[in-house]
Amino acid sequence: MKLDELYNDDNYPATKVNFNGLVTHFIKSLCLDENAKGTLKQSIERGNWIKPEDTDIQEHHQKVIHLFNWINQVPGFSRGAMSEAEKHRLYVATFPTQWAKQFQSQRGFTDATTYESIDEFMQTQKDDADRSKKKRKKEEENNNRRNRGGQQRQRNGGGNNNRNRDKI
Repeated sequence: MKLDELYNDDNYPATKVNFNGLVTHFIKSLCLDENAKGTLKQSIERGNWIKPEDTDIQEHHQKVIHLFNWINQVPGFSRGAMSEAEKHRLYVATFPTQWAKQFQSQRGFTDATTYESIDEFMQTQKDDADRSKKKRKKEEENNNRRNRGGQQRQRNGGGNNNRNRDKI
């Protein structure tokens, strides 16, 4: 059944609840996986939705919230919407593995866990990772300069030794 047929049959009159029902029905009609909800959750847990390095925490947060909305819309064997605790657990799983492990060991999941507390922790992890990356890049550049300087001296006859030879 096509979307316009659903709507024209007055199956979904223009109310918020019925509009959401129309969206859910349409998504189910497009989704071939009868347990897409479980498949999507498992793909998050396996690390398929890790935050890209060049994405800031807030942008990532928004994308994951959209993903969670999809999870609640697609067909699946588990009924109902995800709990906040499950969303928080899955949200942490969308960050680099080391960050997620540190969150679990330092903060853990409690009733007080919120997206904001997760975002604050992950922002600190990102800031630390950015500083480390910048430091490694600077050290690498310094090493490359030193190596190029040594190679240049070798091409010029070994640097100071060449000057001493001319004086003899």
